[in-house]
Amino acid sequence: MAPKKKPAATTSAPDNQAPSESQAAQSIPVDVEPPTGRKRAPPFEWKDNDYEKVWELIKEMGVKTNFTILFGKKQDEDAENKTEDEVGAEKRGSKKKGKNKDQTNVKAGGAKKPAAYQAIAQKIFAEEYKTNKAAVLKRVKNKVEGLIADYKSHAKAFYSTGNGVNGPSDNTDDQGGFSHYIPPEGPCHDTPPVALNLWSEVCKKFPFFEELHKLVGRRANVVPIVINGGLGPHGPSAIHPQMPSDEETSPPGSPAVETGNIGPIIVPKTANAPPVETKPAAKPPVSTPASAKRKRGTAHAPKPSMSLSTIKSAAERAHKKRRGPEHEFLEIARETQDHLREDRLRKNRQEEIGLLLQQRGDILKQQSSLLDEFRLGLLDQETYHVRHGTFGLQMDSIDTEISKLRAANEPQTDRRSSHSSLADMSSSDGFGGTQISSDEDDEGEDD
Repeated sequence: MAPKKKPAATTSAPDNQAPSESQAAQSIPVDVEPPTGRKRAPPFEWKDNDYEKVWELIKEMGVKTNFTILFGKKQDEDAENKTEDEVGAEKRGSKKKGKNKDQTNVKAGGAKKPAAYQAIAQKIFAEEYKTNKAAVLKRVKNKVEGLIADYKSHAKAFYSTGNGVNGPSDNTDDQGGFSHYIPPEGPCHDTPPVALNLWSEVCKKFPFFEELHKLVGRRANVVPIVINGGLGPHGPSAIHPQMPSDEETSPPGSPAVETGNIGPIIVPKTANAPPVETKPAAKPPVSTPASAKRKRGTAHAPKPSMSLSTIKSAAERAHKKRRGPEHEFLEIARETQDHLREDRLRKNRQEEIGLLLQQRGDILKQQSSLLDEFRLGLLDQETYHVRHGTFGLQMDSIDTEISKLRAANEPQTDRRSSHSSLADMSSSDGFGGTQISSDEDDEGEDD
C-alpha cells in the first residue's frame, strides 16, 4: 500500500489582514483573460493589394440602392427628353400596375445609412461579418465617412478663392464662389486648361477623387448652386447663395471717409467776417394746471392747432406749379423700376429660403441616422450627444436665416401715395392750417 502524500502547507492570513501581492497573484489563473463586453476586430489595412478593398467599397457605394440611401435619388437621364404627357402617363401607369420589389428597393423608402453600411459590409467582408458584425459595420462606416471628407477637402480647390494651380495669385476671382466647374462625369470639352491641370493634380494626390466625384459631386452642398440674374445697369450678375465673408471690403472707386477727418466746427472763409447775430430763443408758453379755476372776464391764449413747420410746408406746396406730363411719366417709370427690383430681390430671397429648407431636411435625416447608429451600438453616448448638439446648432442658425429672409419678404406699406394724396387735397381745396385753426378757436370760445 503506497503511503499517502501529505498536503502542501498553506498559510492563511487572518481575517483582519489583507493577503499579500504574491498570494493574490497565485490566486488568479494566468491563462484566463478578464471578460470583455465586445470582441475587438483584428487590425485591417486598407492599403493591402493596392487598395483593393477601397476600390470595392467605392464600387458598392455606387450601387443604386446604396447610392440612394447615402447620397439621394439619381435623376433619370431620359427625363429631360420626355414630355409632360409621357411623364403623366408613366405616373398613372405605375399607380395602376403597382411597383415591384426592385423599384421599392431602389427608392429605399425609409431606409437609413446603417442599412447601406450593412449591405456593403456583407458584400466585401462576408466572412468577418458573420463572426464580428458590429466591428465590421464600424469599419465600413468610418471608411465611407473618411472618403467623403477627403473628397470634400480636395474639391475645395475648384470652388474656393485663391486655390489656383500655381498658387493664390492664379485665381482672379475676387468675388469668391465656384471658379472651375467640373461635371460629375469628369472634365469635358468645355473645361478650361487651368481646370484640367488642377484636376490632374488633385487626382495624383488623391487617386479615388475621380470615382468619388461621380458619386458625391452630384450633391448641391458640394457643387454650389449659382443663380444667374438678368442684365442690369451694372451688367450681368451671378448670385452665390452662401454665407457672406467675415471681412467686408468697400467697392473700388468709392473709398471710405474716416469720421476723424471731419471737423466738428465750421471755420469761416475770411478772418474778418462779421459775427453772426443770434436771436434769443422764445420763452416756452406757461401751462396752467387743469385743476385751477379760470376767472371770468380774463382772456386766455388760443390752443395751438398745428405746428409752424406743417403750416409752412402746406403753404409752399400750395404755391408750387403743377408738373407737366413728362415728369409724371418719369415718376411712373421710376416707380415701375423700383417694383421690379423689389420683385427680383423677393424671388432671390425665396430661392435662398428653399435652399435653406433643403439643408434643414438633410440635417434632420442625419439626426435620424445618428440615432439609428447609436441604437445599433456604433456610437457611444458621449459621441452621440456631441454630434446631436452640433446638428442642433446648425438647425438654429438655419432657422434664424430663414426668419430673416421671410421678414424681409413681407410686403411693406408704401406711404408715399398717402402723403401725396393728402398734399393734393390741401392744395386743391385751398385750405391749409388756417381753416383748421379757426375751427379749433371757435371750439375754444364755446368752452
